[in-house]
Amino acid sequence: MSKSNIKTKCNELGLSCSFSSGSYGSTKKDVATSQSVASGSKVESGTSINVVLSKGPAKEYTLYFSNALLGNSYTASVNSL
Repeated sequence: MSKSNIKTKCNELGLSCSFSSGSYGSTKKDVATSQSVASGSKVESGTSINVVLSKGPAKEYTLYFSNALLGNSYTASVNSL
């Protein structure tokens, strides 16, 4: 479920929903990956629920380093933060 859909549903149910960022992964950005109250739990109006949203797939970059003194070049792959 997307962040905007979650906000709408929380408002309809009278719940106080907050959001935090999860990790990079295969899930699209801003899609819920977990929540602080288990699905199917009975809660009262006004209950606070934290929803963790995916950061989406990690972007990969290739960096090239060269060492002019030694004549070597190095390649490193990093994920964006």
